[in-house]
Amino acid sequence: MPIQATLVMEDAQLDLGRGLAPLNLEPMTRFRHVGGSVSRVDDLLAPEASRRVVLSKDAKLLAATRDLRHVVAADGDDLILIGDHVRRLRSGRADSATFLPGGRLLVTAASVQTATWHGRTYEQRGIHRVLLLDLAGEMLDEREVPEVVDAGAFASAHPADGSMIVEFGMGQDGSEIYRIDVGGDQIALDHVLQNVVACGFSPDGERLLVLPHPSFPSNPSALRWPGLARCGEVTSSSTITSEGAAYDHYGCYLASDRVLLKTVEHGLVLGNRDLDQLVPIELPGIPPIGETFDIGLILGINRRRFAAALWDDGYNRTTVWTLPD
Repeated sequence: MPIQATLVMEDAQLDLGRGLAPLNLEPMTRFRHVGGSVSRVDDLLAPEASRRVVLSKDAKLLAATRDLRHVVAADGDDLILIGDHVRRLRSGRADSATFLPGGRLLVTAASVQTATWHGRTYEQRGIHRVLLLDLAGEMLDEREVPEVVDAGAFASAHPADGSMIVEFGMGQDGSEIYRIDVGGDQIALDHVLQNVVACGFSPDGERLLVLPHPSFPSNPSALRWPGLARCGEVTSSSTITSEGAAYDHYGCYLASDRVLLKTVEHGLVLGNRDLDQLVPIELPGIPPIGETFDIGLILGINRRRFAAALWDDGYNRTTVWTLPD
């Protein structure tokens, strides 16, 4: 039987994909850049603490510390470090930043080449690098990522052991996923997965959620950390109203025993720890998924609450919903 979510917030100005950045060691805590301020947001994505910053309208917030003492943003090929002072570094096109214990910052950045085809100039991402910096912006180490070209990086920090998973998505060409560890001032890269979408760790750090890549069909799975053995998987026997539902590449943990998934045709479902029990979620007042309506990015906020981007006949809005416990 479906469970019913309750709408608690709607905001047409907040872009889930661009407007929010995570606090890396507390993945349910988020930050928002709007109106010349970076804010830590509450469980309705409303500001609860803010800091004035000077960033261009095209800058992208990458990371912040909970006390907002340090903020990291990308602006074109510049990495902007805001602390007691502001420093701009020529890094390439930075797409993720993660604060590490001991005053370190790990950044992924791609080189960008410009090419012209039939009189039209366009940009293409080239080689990706991983950069290790201190909070003053001094470079401590850097590594080139093998087998990754023209990619976007999505980083997930483990909640306890200091490691990271970074997915380098290459569009229809698939993905390469690396584990990154930092020992002292050195980066260690370890290729661990391929052609899946890495959606982050469970809050207890015991599992990694992986979803099917659009070009490489598979089942949503939970992998045990750190060995990455499969310990949970959506199968045909999982409880859901529609047999053979196709799963999208959006999903997240709400809690270590609650997983939010999205199907391509039937909307959202709530899964248990092992993904062998799935229950459809009803969003009251929302039309069925079709040509003019879809649910986009979904984001876990806490055990009972999640955000969803809704696309309705060209009109985009961010919503926040509450589930029964």
